[in-house]
Amino acid sequence: MLGVAPDRNLALARRSVLLSDRLAILAGVVPAVREAAAGKSAFEAARAAMPRMRIARIPRILALAGGYPRFASQGHLDMLRDLLRRPDRC
Repeated sequence: MLGVAPDRNLALARRSVLLSDRLAILAGVVPAVREAAAGKSAFEAARAAMPRMRIARIPRILALAGGYPRFASQGHLDMLRDLLRRPDRC
């Protein structure tokens, strides 16, 4: 459940950027959808940039707390995942 591939957050960040960029150029996409995709992209980029030291992640995780239920697939469980992830998997 808390197991994470070493580059998971980086892969999620890259994928969300691609989605956001794609939605930005498509015609007929509702602005709210574009804004949500841009928010997801920023959220995943912040997760990918978490520090290696667990204790140093706490302020960043708390700063992102509102985004976890909205943008992370497992919501608050992903907060724990980001906190408990081993330093060699950042």
